[in-house]
Parts: sequence; C-alpha cells; structure tokens
Amino acid sequence: MNTELTKSAEDILGFIGYEDNIVSVGNCTTRLRLNLRDKRKVDVGQFKKVEGVLGIVETKEQLQIILEPKKAKILITEFKKVYEFKNRI
Repeated sequence: MNTELTKSAEDILGFIGYEDNIVSVGNCTTRLRLNLRDKRKVDVGQFKKVEGVLGIVETKEQLQIILEPKKAKILITEFKKVYEFKNRI
C-alpha cells in the first residue's frame, strides 16, 4: 500500500461528496471516471492539492479526474479500495 496515494484517494473521495454521492466508478489508463448523484457537492478547487492529480474534466454525465501517468494505476486502485471499504460500512 502506498500511503501517500491512499491519502490522495481519501482526499478525492471527500472532495466529491463521499461515497453516497457516487453512482458508478470507472477508469481508463490515466483517468478516474465518476458518475455522481449531485455534482454540486464536488469541490473542484481542492483537486489541485491532491498528489497525482493533473486536472479535472466535467461532462454532463461524468467527473473525470486526470491523473499523472506514473501514479494513475496505483491511485485508481487505492481509490477503489477506499470507496469499496467505506461503501460497506
């Protein structure tokens, strides 16, 4: 486990309004793709502070978090672990 990227994953979850705001999670090589219930809960400005995040793309359906290529795979994996753990509580 990479504690720095686990912290980044936890920060992302908080900045999108936590697990209750997520409809679905997907990804590609360098993007974490989130379908959300309420985009108004997203604190877009905070993503600049997250280790491994390069930017954000917002579409009508999704929030896409663009990740550093060297950290993307680990950060996506850590996000899914954090999300699944919190979703079971």
